Amino acid sequence: MKQILLALLLGPQESPGMTAEEVLQWMTRETKLEFAHDRAIGLENRRIAVTPGALDPKRAYEVGLALLRSSGFAAVRKPEAGIVEIVPAPLAGKREAPVYTSAETLPKADEFCTLTIKVRHLSPRDLQAAFINLVSFPQHCLSSEASGTLILTDHASNLRRLAQLAKELDVPRPVEANRIGVAILEGSSGKDSLAATGFEGQDLEKATGKNRFVIKGEGFVRVSSTATPAVLRFPGSPVLVVEFMGRAGPEGASLLKFTVKKDAEPPLPPEQILQTQVDLKAGGWVLVGSVPSDKEGACLVVLARATAGD
Repeated sequence: MKQILLALLLGPQESPGMTAEEVLQWMTRETKLEFAHDRAIGLENRRIAVTPGALDPKRAYEVGLALLRSSGFAAVRKPEAGIVEIVPAPLAGKREAPVYTSAETLPKADEFCTLTIKVRHLSPRDLQAAFINLVSFPQHCLSSEASGTLILTDHASNLRRLAQLAKELDVPRPVEANRIGVAILEGSSGKDSLAATGFEGQDLEKATGKNRFVIKGEGFVRVSSTATPAVLRFPGSPVLVVEFMGRAGPEGASLLKFTVKKDAEPPLPPEQILQTQVDLKAGGWVLVGSVPSDKEGACLVVLARATAGD
């Protein structure tokens, strides 16, 4: 009777829990998967409070990763080696984590991996600024303006959440101003084809007769709903000067009097080598034209794009 009264007075007693090493041993036993870790990370020194009902053997991998994450560890799958590496979470981004291109293909378990998100209506840099404090580690939130891509490395559960946020934010909207990008690629011919990073979807070979492309320069300006003059200068050989009047619209932008000039040493004036007009829909890159290069057998390809901006 005294023992019952004492138990009622003291209330439920806290479980001693498990160490992170014991969690890993339980996962190994229940899943038959192969795990690897450096003994120096101290799994045996991290204790996790676990209620007995949480240890569901049918979901041992998912439950185990959740417990390890709560103790500051991350799991990086190594498909080629057939193992799952356990590392301190802040160091997981330095490992070669698997890369996924859609949230639907992310692993069900909370593995540490990389997700690339293509954006159509926003600048990826704007999305990066919004997400940088939502990822576990800010250095794992990167953007590629040229390809319109956000690159996130984190636990799979957080990547799914951020992908849903990106989907909700990346929607068409009326714009007061558009961000205009101009890119210069050098095209040449070779035995093997080479697509410039971020421009893989462009059929430049058919348009130029070249099959190897590298980025020579990129520039960006903002334009409003009234015609806005813009000048971009691209160092190189030759030095190119791009001039146009940009005007934003509800779905993109118009580039009026789009002119490419080859700069010259004073007192000679720049030589005009391309003039056209371009209508851009918000989103991907559009081929404007190609101009001669000072490099024998090569040409310079001019592309433009419009993205929504504040």
